Amino acid sequence: MRRFSWLITIPIAAIAIAFAVTNNHAVSIDLWLSPMPIELPLFAVAFVGILIGFLAGAFAAWISGGKARRLARERAREIANLNRSLLEKEHRLAEQAPRPNAVSGPPATQPNTHVGSGDLAG
Repeated sequence: MRRFSWLITIPIAAIAIAFAVTNNHAVSIDLWLSPMPIELPLFAVAFVGILIGFLAGAFAAWISGGKARRLARERAREIANLNRSLLEKEHRLAEQAPRPNAVSGPPATQPNTHVGSGDLAG
């Protein structure tokens, strides 16, 4: 999996470097918050736009996963409570179980070897 990651990352990095080298001329950006225009290289403007888009997408994915995360937390709490309850009941059951001692044990049973006196055929 790590090699596959590198097979994807290296070409994307090469494309990003080539884009930055070929698009290094300054562009003027006039934002409504800044009193004067900002001059940045074109690749920086593109990379900032990509970064903002990535962060917006990550935030949207995080928001949409909130219900699943809440459900997972609730289930984890429920599992922990059930495990705790199971351990307590096992502990109580172990305390209540009779302990075998060498002197008294369950009564020994004899196999039924008694043969009846009557003949089944007659």
